[in-house]
Amino acid sequence: MKNYSERIDEIFNSNLFRHRTLRTIFDPFASEWNDTTMEKKVEILKKITEAGENLEDLMLEYQLYYKELNKPNAAKNAEVGLARVLQYILEK
Repeated sequence: MKNYSERIDEIFNSNLFRHRTLRTIFDPFASEWNDTTMEKKVEILKKITEAGENLEDLMLEYQLYYKELNKPNAAKNAEVGLARVLQYILEK
């Protein structure tokens, strides 16, 4: 079974999609977060869900990946990042 970043690469038709770690969406305290606008974050999430990915499963896989890398803050911040994107969508 492919890991989440490999599946993201496939969705975006790239071997190394620039935002494949998804920290640009899930970690508002990472430098990757600032690499994209909120509009781009929404666009990325939309393409991911249109490809059939379940966001809850994807976020859990992301969190597990960063826990295994001994980066618990990156894992913990996923809910904060997704909440910020959702807030942005709802306030539009």
